[in-house]
Order: sequence, then C-alpha cells, then structure tokens
Amino acid sequence: MGGRQKQAPTPGPASSSIPVPEDAVRQLIEAQRAEAELSVIAAQLRGIPELKREPDAPISDYVDGLLKRRAELLKGRKATAMLKREVRPRPLDSLVLSVAAHFGPWTTVWMPYFGPGWERTPRTAGTSGRISREDFDPKESFGFPGSIRYSFLATDSGEVDPHKPKYWVTASAASINLPEAPFDGELYFRFRVCGLTDFWRVDDYSGYYSQFVWIGGTPDIVTDNPFLVTAEVVGLNPLQVDLGPLSGTSNQSVSGLPSVWGSLPVMKGKTPALAFQYGVSLGVASGTVQGSGAFYTVLEGASPEPAPQDQGKIEYKFEPDWWIKAIQDRVKAAL
Repeated sequence: MGGRQKQAPTPGPASSSIPVPEDAVRQLIEAQRAEAELSVIAAQLRGIPELKREPDAPISDYVDGLLKRRAELLKGRKATAMLKREVRPRPLDSLVLSVAAHFGPWTTVWMPYFGPGWERTPRTAGTSGRISREDFDPKESFGFPGSIRYSFLATDSGEVDPHKPKYWVTASAASINLPEAPFDGELYFRFRVCGLTDFWRVDDYSGYYSQFVWIGGTPDIVTDNPFLVTAEVVGLNPLQVDLGPLSGTSNQSVSGLPSVWGSLPVMKGKTPALAFQYGVSLGVASGTVQGSGAFYTVLEGASPEPAPQDQGKIEYKFEPDWWIKAIQDRVKAAL
C-alpha cells in the first residue's frame, strides 16, 4: 500500500462519545455466535473420516443435521446483515492507495480510548463464568488508546446439550470524528490490530475462540450513526482458534497482527466518522476454558513488537473523485 509518510498525530486521545444502539449490539452478538457455530460445524465435518475419504458417501443423520444447520446459519448471515449502506474497499482501492502515497502524506490520528462495552453470557443451566474487561494502568504498554485487556473463565457442566458449545461474547466500542471532507471523494483509512491470547487452561469436549474487529463508518455524523453502517474492510479478525485440539493443555499462547484498511465515500463540508468494536467470542462445551487476552491498535507497517510511537493510532487520507476517476481511466486504457 505504498510507503508510509506520517504527520504528527492530532493531540489528545479521547473516550468515545457516540452511543452504540442496542440493535447494533444485538445484531453483532447474533453474527458472532453464528460465525462461531459455523466454525465449529466446519471443524466437526472435517473430522468425519467417511467424508474425508469420499465426500459423496452416504451420510448419517448426525452429518445431515450438521449440514442442515450450516445451511440455516449461512442463510441467517444474510438476513441479519447490519447494513444501512455498504462501505467496502473496491478492487481499485489498493491501486489508488499505492499511487496516492507518492503525492501526499497520510494523516496520523490518535484512536480514542474504548468505553466499558457490553457483555452477553449463556443462560443455559450448568454454565458459569464471564469475560472480564480489565482496567488499564496508563504507565503500562497496554495503557494506550485503542487497546483492550481482559481475562476469561468460562465453564459448561454439560448438563444441557453436552456436545454443543455455549457462548460468551463481549465487546468494547470506540468512535472517532474526522475533519470535514475538503471535497467530494473517498476517505481511506488503515491500521493494524494486534491480538494476543494466553490460554492458561483448556479442558473441554469442544470449543471455539475468536477475537473479532468490527468497523463502521458514516460520511456525515449529523445524519448517520457510524455504528449502524457496517464497513466491509480488508483485514479484521486477529484470532480464530478451534479449542478442541487444545483440550487437556495449559499455557498455550497465540497471536495475530492483521492489516485493516478500507474506504468511505465523503461529501465536501460533511464530517465523517469511524466506529470500532473490538470483542471476544468464546464457546465451551462440557468443560472449562481460562486465560487472558489483549488487543492493541498500531500503525500500518508496525512490527509484531511495535514501538510506543506506533501504538494507539490510525492513519487516514482524503482523495478527490476526479483523482480516483483519473486512475480508473488509466487502468481501463491499459487493459
């Protein structure tokens, strides 16, 4: 995506002030639970010897049930999509960004501090525990804005549906208002999210763990809440772990550092905003999972062990419609 020219970040990270609508929270929870269940079903199907040897072999009622449930979840994924208007990176975006990097710097801005967020625990008999957000010590490295630290302890006794994971989901939200758009065009943004998790104890029949990142955006904060407009960006989930193979182990560490970037249409004189929800989905069936984890936001190009000056910030830049169209026309002419 081109070389990184940085301007000094605007001073003073702040807490998010844009409210997160309850509908947005509910739909995000449903989406994360569905994604987790889809991942568990996929792992179960991959583990069936008959399907490995002969994908078209006659299937049992058990396998048939898994396939039908997968179809239901895939259908539900479309039905519950949290989209007022799509905001997505187009195939041209990566080219625009690589060219534009030579004609002007990215602007670096502080991420806000994440708010307290929300939490959902299973109501099934025999379940206990939670995912607990931890307060930050500003003197510690994880005290940067755009960072979250948490611990988790979740238990399912297996009293109800012993082979079916029950889900704990939590997320924290933040948002940022960017400067007024200087012209009609696109707002591009980029950053990386480092996800870290230490599993102290994994002792379950099956399970699933995911760190997820959700990004929303609006070209005009006056007319739209950015938490109601899903931004389909490149990157996102730092970690997705099938806990089944880890059962019976302790002190296991995993990490991820995906690049996240996308674009948002903007209008001259209007104030765009980005919304962020970083969260955790943990599924446990008949057992206990315990550990701790963290997210932190860093600049694109930062190393897996980022320097302090690269933490807690994102980059953005505005590009005019005429510039994007000129690049698009040159690409068409070259084909």
